[in-house]
Amino acid sequence: MKKERSKELFSPESCSPVLSGGIRDFTVHGTEPVPLHIYHQDYAHGGLSVPFHWHKELEWIWVEKGTLTLTLKTETRTISEGTFLFINSHELHQLCSIGTTPSIHHALVFLPEILSCAYLDSCEADWIRPLLSHQLLLPAFPLEELSAAEASSQTQKTFVLTLSELFQEILYAYDTKPIGWFLLIKSDMYRILALLAQYQLFLHPEPLCTRKKERSDQCKKLLRYIQDNYDSKIRLSDLAAILNMNPQYFCRFFKTHFHTTPISYINQYRVTQAADLLTGSSLSILEIALHTGFESPSYFASIFRRTFGMSPEDIEKPCPDPANFFLLNARQHKSQKFLIFFQKTLAKLVFL
Repeated sequence: MKKERSKELFSPESCSPVLSGGIRDFTVHGTEPVPLHIYHQDYAHGGLSVPFHWHKELEWIWVEKGTLTLTLKTETRTISEGTFLFINSHELHQLCSIGTTPSIHHALVFLPEILSCAYLDSCEADWIRPLLSHQLLLPAFPLEELSAAEASSQTQKTFVLTLSELFQEILYAYDTKPIGWFLLIKSDMYRILALLAQYQLFLHPEPLCTRKKERSDQCKKLLRYIQDNYDSKIRLSDLAAILNMNPQYFCRFFKTHFHTTPISYINQYRVTQAADLLTGSSLSILEIALHTGFESPSYFASIFRRTFGMSPEDIEKPCPDPANFFLLNARQHKSQKFLIFFQKTLAKLVFL
């Protein structure tokens, strides 16, 4: 039976994690005693945009409603309602809405080490330590692995139902926090791992061919350069030179791996940084535009309006009480992009 979870649209639990410089996510997910956090993401009008990043934590995702676009490493695909997704440590990924399509998903992010114990029993030796040392990998899409193994439809249905019940028990325990709630969550996490083992869904990493590793390193190098230099002028020739490519070939390479143009990606990253400064600093709009790499204030305003559905003037100055300011403007604008923008701002206030 599905348990009702408490939902507060603007609570810290509903906010996206914060990415600190570079493409690695340095967010502290949870606390030292409980290095685990669950993010409830409810986007009634679309607009979710989690940029490319990676982290040492494992991430388990359940799409409760709607559809989303996921890019895992360099493969982009649509994930729909009911999808369970497992992201291994250090895997580059991005998650976005599909236009204004509504969606609800939940992400469990935790340090893999919480699964380990000091005593080296067969469970620790056969499953947990190989998982921590990347000798075993979680399947990104477990149901697809079952289907590829030609499991019967009844087997697949039983698997999905069991996984769904376990994941919802984790969400309920996290939201309500009864006595022993962390113990309940860990027990369900072990049961999920046991389910994957039972259906033989753990993967053994394939040797990474030189070409694939080279392309993965190239993608990370590019993103790191953009995110380190977004406040300066970035020429297409500069980016191409990083990978020793001519500009024409580089544009094709970038579009193939990131599904957008270099200019669009740079503008999107810059305007996101500008949005943070608009509510977190006393700089003027002109200063913010220049600080984030825009040479023309009018061009900055155009990109900002296209991204957030409003002009920079609408949210220029910070407010002493960010939560009250958020609610006030949310009522005035009724813009989902505006809500998303302020969710990110509140998340930074919580996590930094």
